[in-house]
Amino acid sequence: MTTLQHHILDHLRGTDDARTVVRVVADHRDLWAAHVRFDPAAPHHATVWADDRWEVSVGAWLPGQRSGSHHHVGRPGALLVLQGALRETTWHVATDGPAPGRRTAVARVHSTGGLRTHGTVHVHDVAAEGSDPVVALQVHARP
Repeated sequence: MTTLQHHILDHLRGTDDARTVVRVVADHRDLWAAHVRFDPAAPHHATVWADDRWEVSVGAWLPGQRSGSHHHVGRPGALLVLQGALRETTWHVATDGPAPGRRTAVARVHSTGGLRTHGTVHVHDVAAEGSDPVVALQVHARP
């Protein structure tokens, strides 16, 4: 393990907050910058740091690219946009009322510096918004 990894572990020891994890890793550009790769075929993701509790990856999207709908069930986490803007569409499922099971899509744009967290049940689609390439860090609890 490198000195930098030890330093990060010291900062994160005992934290249960995904926001803290993603911010600490973001502050150490030398951990993630070399893993940013823009692939014309699809968004590129690479794991840049992990311990026994958390896994952090960097994602890179070119304009028009999207992740496709996917879930993070059982893995709370956070997303921090480092460059550009991401449109995130999440789906909320009604559990009561006149139409239980009805799904409602909610779209939000997260610009550079934007940080959002999610709980243990999260279904979303993430897409590059606008004409600039996007770079973001994502952290998820280890399964």
